[in-house]
Amino acid sequence: MMAKQLLILRPDVSQYQGQNFRDIEKKALESNSQTIYIQKIDELENYPQDSELIIISTSQTNTELLNKKLKDRKVSLWIHPNSGYDNLSQEFVRESDFPIVVGNNIRANAVYLYSVQCFLDSMGAIPFSKSWKSDRSFPRKSLNKESVLVIGKGHIGTKFCAFLESANFDFQILDPFKGHVDVDYSKVSTVVVLTSLNDTSKHMLDDNFFSKLKENVNIINPARGKLIDEEALIKYMKSSPDSKIYLDVFEKEPCDFEKFHFHKSINLSSHIAGVYNDIDQVIIDHEFNVINDFKNTQESVFKAKYFDLILKNKITDGILI
Repeated sequence: MMAKQLLILRPDVSQYQGQNFRDIEKKALESNSQTIYIQKIDELENYPQDSELIIISTSQTNTELLNKKLKDRKVSLWIHPNSGYDNLSQEFVRESDFPIVVGNNIRANAVYLYSVQCFLDSMGAIPFSKSWKSDRSFPRKSLNKESVLVIGKGHIGTKFCAFLESANFDFQILDPFKGHVDVDYSKVSTVVVLTSLNDTSKHMLDDNFFSKLKENVNIINPARGKLIDEEALIKYMKSSPDSKIYLDVFEKEPCDFEKFHFHKSINLSSHIAGVYNDIDQVIIDHEFNVINDFKNTQESVFKAKYFDLILKNKITDGILI
């Protein structure tokens, strides 16, 4: 597909990535012929205007500012390997004349497993002991009394629903884009938030949502902080002292955890649900494969192969989901 010199602009990397991530990424991506890896947009001045340009962004990249600075350059491909893409506006995605390829698959399994771990923890910790206990007590919840509300049935939500189904848990789904709109809130004992963030889902869990829940429902959110109105959540927590709350993401990050410490069963982590030991290499492999396919296959073949990962294909009923 491409014969000219290929420039890869990687203006920033995520905080969870290793100290030598850039060096490893640069070596891997430059192993493709005629490929140059650069970190700063000013470096583009050293290369011809007609050089092919690929952008690799993160969820913290100021995409609007970056796009303005690139107005005199021809962008051929944009890779967004972080699964969250709410910093890429719907207008930008719709009007782009190049494919924007995301990496939902990179972190989906990790976030799914984080959600499962939180859910099982909410059922009651295993009472391990260093000596034999004759009472054989295990104060965990009964499976047939649990009813889970899964918000969002995308990559991660589908996996989580399959887990619940295989374990015989009762569950409901809330996802208007997949036709799941009816919920019996009186049954819900746990809410797991697994949807993406867009104009329709911001503050999806607000005062009105929490007013429908009974007291002491467990809340798990490893998705996006702005899906929950934190003031509404705190009010609910104060009225539900026996609920268990698991938050990995927050409306404003970094987050001051102090505001949640009044609750006896608060469990907080720092946006780590999608992180695992070999994520750096998985990201690099994804980038290498996408770039290699983009260089060496016909446009129609590339778009068919990456159909589910091209952001423009995620616009449904005028909303980027």
